[in-house]
Amino acid sequence: MRKFISIGITSCCILLFSTAAMADQKCKSVDIIVNNQYGKMIKVTKINYRDKEDKRWRDNNVSNTEITNGNSQTIDETLEYVGNETIPKMQVEFRYKENDGDWSDKVWSNVTTGLGGSVCVKNKDYNLTVSSIGSKQ
Repeated sequence: MRKFISIGITSCCILLFSTAAMADQKCKSVDIIVNNQYGKMIKVTKINYRDKEDKRWRDNNVSNTEITNGNSQTIDETLEYVGNETIPKMQVEFRYKENDGDWSDKVWSNVTTGLGGSVCVKNKDYNLTVSSIGSKQ
């Protein structure tokens, strides 16, 4: 009888840990479509996204992605720790082209909310519009 109880407890623990691990899977090959409405050319350097379950913001560095004003660029990213979770907010870190032709210091965009409400799964699309400078959330 003790053997059956031990097996039962072990099985429950394995199930519990595998469920927690499933919830924190990576959200692979997400397309983050950044629309530049800032008024100048921008260069995206980082994606900042809200991990609702863990109640924290997470950053992903991205290759310097240049986007001319009025245009969009798709950035393919893997977002860790938010697989099968809703991502409520995102923002980007970027540089903008200054009048003298140099790139500005890095700044954070406005925060984009209302990202579709469904869970983050492989190949999900997120649309962000950069229209102003905000602060890192």
